[in-house]
Amino acid sequence: MVLLPIALAFGYQTIRIGQGYFWTTVLLSATLMSHLITGYMAFLTIGVLTFVPDSKTSHINPYLLEIWIHWRRLIVLFILVLSVTAYFTVPFILDHEYFGVTAANTNPTSLNSFGHQVVLEALVKGNLFDLNRFPSFTILVFAGVASCICYRNKTRYLIPLVIFLLWLLLFFGRPTWGPVIGLLPLSQDIHMHRFIQGVHLGGVFLSAIALATLWRWAVSRSNLAYLVGALILTLLILSPVYAERQSYLSLNAR
Repeated sequence: MVLLPIALAFGYQTIRIGQGYFWTTVLLSATLMSHLITGYMAFLTIGVLTFVPDSKTSHINPYLLEIWIHWRRLIVLFILVLSVTAYFTVPFILDHEYFGVTAANTNPTSLNSFGHQVVLEALVKGNLFDLNRFPSFTILVFAGVASCICYRNKTRYLIPLVIFLLWLLLFFGRPTWGPVIGLLPLSQDIHMHRFIQGVHLGGVFLSAIALATLWRWAVSRSNLAYLVGALILTLLILSPVYAERQSYLSLNAR
């Protein structure tokens, strides 16, 4: 999860401008080797981001050409990463049938996720981002969604919204999508409850946009009082998050 947002940033840049293949390959390979599902999510996210239109693209033909160029670069990236990680991925594929069956592999929730009703209820109640604490993060996520919708004509606001919605929908899992989820590569072997990583990553981006919108407005007022107000509001809304995390880490230490 530490590597994922950096790998996505470099990957997005590479498919957009066709440069930076070396560092993108390094970061995507490192993400994949850190955790297979996280690496899988990185590639799937970049693949979906190839369809996000550039702010300047308004006609269908240039848009389709843009997607084709992005996918060619993505295929090159995929081949490079597979080449770098072949020492692991080739035996992984060849020996797949011999992998042991664990409790996690036989847990229906781990394999199939929870379904849209459970996930959306957890989101609305604040449990998806703020379990057992004041829903600060959830508030910021919804504010970020609103900001992205307001500025949807700008590509940089579409990206976090697409990431969040993509993984929220996939996090619904097999109870919602049924056999359609089988269209995902390797879907039979993936523990879909781990797609919550993508939901949380999208939420982090959206919460950052919400705070950035507040601070940009405060700075534009050219008045110290607005800056102080933005600082106080930021500290107030984030304090429950930091307090709960500190308590959690202290418990771990004990």
